[in-house]
Amino acid sequence: MDLLVDTNLLIHLQHPTGNAEAGLTRQLLDWDRAGQITIRVSSVSGYEQERTLDMLLAEMASLGLVSDRLIEWIERPDTGDLIAQINRVLGHRKQGDHYDALIVYAALDWASQGRDTLLVTGDRNILRHADQLQALGVPPIVTLRSAVNSLKLHFPLTITRSSQGSA
Repeated sequence: MDLLVDTNLLIHLQHPTGNAEAGLTRQLLDWDRAGQITIRVSSVSGYEQERTLDMLLAEMASLGLVSDRLIEWIERPDTGDLIAQINRVLGHRKQGDHYDALIVYAALDWASQGRDTLLVTGDRNILRHADQLQALGVPPIVTLRSAVNSLKLHFPLTITRSSQGSA
């Protein structure tokens, strides 16, 4: 299973905001290191924060994610139409919404290549419109906590509640 994480999640993987989030983050990274899941990052993720590709790759490397985890979406004849549909669903209330649409499209494109994919995000706008986006063919859209709760049904936990606050 591939977990495509967006800009928000990449930042939270690097700098968890509390003990619970740190535990969830460590669990995902442990499953990734064990080969049970593959954390991937869309190349679009850096654009919203005005990060260069080198900066994005350095952030990934700090988490132990090699550059082959970076995915590019493939331009297809219907790409513009799909991105426009995603943009309409998300709305254009702020400049970053276009980048959100590109990340959602990257997840759709990745899943369309036959990959079992979850889009893991903390973006409230994407999460608010998850059902409408999935109707367009986007893979399941979940939060970090939902991803871990779903995956723990399939893979053994490597950390326990008592070890989340330490380390």
